[in-house]
Amino acid sequence: MKNILPLILCILFSSCSFFLKKLGGIKNPKMETFHSINEYSKTLTIDSTSIVFAKDSAAFFKINRMFAGSPEIIIFSGSKRYIPYKNDTSTCNASVDNVLKSLCQVNGNGIKTKKVFEFDSLFSCFVDPNQSLKSFAPANYDYVVLINYAKFADGINKTHIIPWNKIIKADSLSCRAKYIFVNMDYLKSWGIKESSLPRFKVKTTS
Repeated sequence: MKNILPLILCILFSSCSFFLKKLGGIKNPKMETFHSINEYSKTLTIDSTSIVFAKDSAAFFKINRMFAGSPEIIIFSGSKRYIPYKNDTSTCNASVDNVLKSLCQVNGNGIKTKKVFEFDSLFSCFVDPNQSLKSFAPANYDYVVLINYAKFADGINKTHIIPWNKIIKADSLSCRAKYIFVNMDYLKSWGIKESSLPRFKVKTTS
């Protein structure tokens, strides 16, 4: 856990600007449980039946590297093929609203990527106490959208996750989509000490 702070800072502040993140209300992480996250997620209008968690700290790092931002989305086709929604050089997630609104057309966006995301490799990192994936078969959907979030970034969740979820719940798509919320908080079940968690000290000026 020694190098956890630089990695998490890089991930959290990769989208748009430090200033927006400072205003976004990022707090020092705390140890959480499945129950505490399920309860918190209600404030974001997220149903617990759509939430999965990182199964351990190693899985946490692997998931974070794939998302490379928070909150962020990853899109797969029903055949488990990764579909980029933005160029590899872009770190800002400002276009997610429009992507969610026009998800059925995302496969024809013409965006190329050098990133290689393996569906099964990512899903092997999840633990599913809410049984969100119990009867999930990707072939039953045209698109599978994963959305990450963390309780310690509550302010950003309110300005991003809630609006995104409002679009999702409008259910105005002509295609079949499965949405999975990936929680990225630090869990007591991992067996790590709270003293090893990162502490954020974000400054908007040097």
